[in-house]
Amino acid sequence: MTAKATQTPISESDGDNAAPGEAARPEKVRGSFLRSKRLGRVVGILLIAAALGFGALTYAAFTGLPPLGDDPETLIVLLNVDIVLLLLLGLLILRRVVSI
Repeated sequence: MTAKATQTPISESDGDNAAPGEAARPEKVRGSFLRSKRLGRVVGILLIAAALGFGALTYAAFTGLPPLGDDPETLIVLLNVDIVLLLLLGLLILRRVVSI
């Protein structure tokens, strides 16, 4: 007995982005993760971790620890990264407050 390879035909309702023999997922499934609460939590945790890490690096730069030294340009870059991270974290918090 030999097995015959069969391909299921793609109907026009499956979408144009599907590969041959593969059904496309509906748009609702694709965008649902972007709007989910889980993504907001993951982004929030990552922003908090990054803010704490860069805050520690900024403190180390202020105190003049050897890896960072007394370079003013490094300190300015670190402060700018801190500002951006804290603004993004503030926007995430504001988004949650407004959605309640």
